[in-house]
Amino acid sequence: MRQARWWCGRLKVGIDFHALKFLQFAVAHQTLGDVATIGRLRLYVSKVHLGKILRLESAAQYTGFCEPLLYDHFKAQLGATYLTDMNHPIKHDRQYDTVLDYGTLEHIYNIPQAMKNLSSLCREGGQILHVSPANNHCGHGFYQLSPELFFSIYSRANGYADTKIFLADTDDQRHWYVVKEPSHGKRVTVASRCPLYVLVRTCRSGPFAHDQVQQSDYLHVWTAKPEARSSGLRQWVEGSERMYSAAFHLKRKLNRMGRLRFGKS
Repeated sequence: MRQARWWCGRLKVGIDFHALKFLQFAVAHQTLGDVATIGRLRLYVSKVHLGKILRLESAAQYTGFCEPLLYDHFKAQLGATYLTDMNHPIKHDRQYDTVLDYGTLEHIYNIPQAMKNLSSLCREGGQILHVSPANNHCGHGFYQLSPELFFSIYSRANGYADTKIFLADTDDQRHWYVVKEPSHGKRVTVASRCPLYVLVRTCRSGPFAHDQVQQSDYLHVWTAKPEARSSGLRQWVEGSERMYSAAFHLKRKLNRMGRLRFGKS
């Protein structure tokens, strides 16, 4: 039996280098305003990096939890603390301009309900930000999350707008990879040798609903005209067990080579 190679868990509930840069990205589009953080977020950025990224003369005062940094530098407003179970519908008496999920969603078993809770906390016109584990975070939480999940939920039909998704290599602080929204029945698949984060920003544009969330390529098949569902070559490959197996293994081999089909951001 082969021995498994294990990665150390790197994603924590808090603000690390990529999460901090993603805050800057979000603020460039919209001020944070009233902020709800899902879980209390610690700072995992060195004082040197914090000073360089935010151009601070001194970052010594920013240690421990994130509230002072959000107050001082990002001009955010944070209110009362609620203790609740995100697996169930939550009760709250206010909504927020920005909802931050920085490493919490993957630890919640009932993700569909948790994402409804996040949207209910976000007022219309507000934004939701996620920094979540993608590839090679097995064992970190319950789930490793695909861009497909966020594209399928945060669609215009479901009450969202301006959804932007990136992948970030935890060993590369210089680049993000833009994930294009799946279209025409084609999946966006990624194989990587390193742990990846998925970075998501979306805006709640109106009343939201998660009742009709379907994976995009299956939705394309169901709604396409019968004669357009599969090309002649594809039908031939899929109709031959031997050819289908060969194509499948070729695709796996290419994925293992780590060919990322994204542009740099």
